[in-house]
Amino acid sequence: MIPGLFAASVDLVLEDPAGAPESQTYYIAELLERPRLDTYMRASSELGPALADALLVRQAQRSSLPLDDPVDTVAVRVRLEGLPEPSRLLPLVQESCNALGLSGFVNVSDPMEGVVEGHIQGAPGKIALVIEALGSGIHFGQRTAAMDEWQIPAEHQSGFKIA
Repeated sequence: MIPGLFAASVDLVLEDPAGAPESQTYYIAELLERPRLDTYMRASSELGPALADALLVRQAQRSSLPLDDPVDTVAVRVRLEGLPEPSRLLPLVQESCNALGLSGFVNVSDPMEGVVEGHIQGAPGKIALVIEALGSGIHFGQRTAAMDEWQIPAEHQSGFKIA
């Protein structure tokens, strides 16, 4: 049980991924309060967002946390590290973001370390799909070693570009 969280996804780094976690040394790599939206979407494109929203609302209720009213547009800064071929990722992210009606940019800031940085703006649910896909590597063919994202002020932008 995680204090304050009704449900969560915990990513572990194990010595032996095939072995039982409780019988070996492991490290918690990430804790997600809204577990794996991309998993829900693969199960059902209609039910996926509803399940994720219900989980978030239930968790907030159980933790006595107020939720702000939903907004139509948000902006997020994203940093991915440890990508094997970062430049190959850029056109795939651009195509996906443009197809979803998102604006912003993405670039390779450090090719040696496999670092990609970007700014994504648009509907929160659509941004969540892109973020989850980037983290899982399923849709873009590369899994990142580390990913950070944080909300930033929205700006007037049109289209998604490779910077």
